[in-house]
Order: sequence, then structure tokens, then C-alpha cells
Amino acid sequence: MFIGRPPRKVRRQMKTAVAKSLSLRAKHSDETQSALVAAASRHFAERGYHNLGIREFAVETGVTRGALYYFFADKEAIFLAVHDAI
Repeated sequence: MFIGRPPRKVRRQMKTAVAKSLSLRAKHSDETQSALVAAASRHFAERGYHNLGIREFAVETGVTRGALYYFFADKEAIFLAVHDAI
């Protein structure tokens, strides 16, 4: 254990660990967003835009509504993401 500032080698290892963690988080974030867009695409195809609720998207993909709103501001934003993916 060290007191004060860690040695250069330790600081470098810490930066590498943080970078890897951020990389994994970004990958997971992209996967979650892709799953949401895929679920929305299926729902829009089956039921149409007006017959869907935001909750249905979240339930099918296994995310909370908060996570859904983290990626998309509203149902229109999800629809636009589906449109862009086509």
C-alpha cells in the first residue's frame, strides 16, 4: 500500500483498467440500444405506432423504463431510430 500519489506504474495500470471498463460499458450500451431498436421494429410492424406503449419496449428487452429513456427521449425518437436502421 502507498501513501499519497501512487507510483507511475500503478497509475498507468489504473488508467488501463478504467479504459477497459469504459470500453465494456460502451459495448454493453450499444448492445442494449440495438436490442431496443430491434424490439421496437417488431412491435411497430405488428401493431403500428399508435397502438404501442413505451413500457412494451422495455419489458421485451428486459430494461427499465429509465434505461429506455436514457437512450431515447420518447416514442418518436425510437421510431426514428428504427427508421434509420432500415
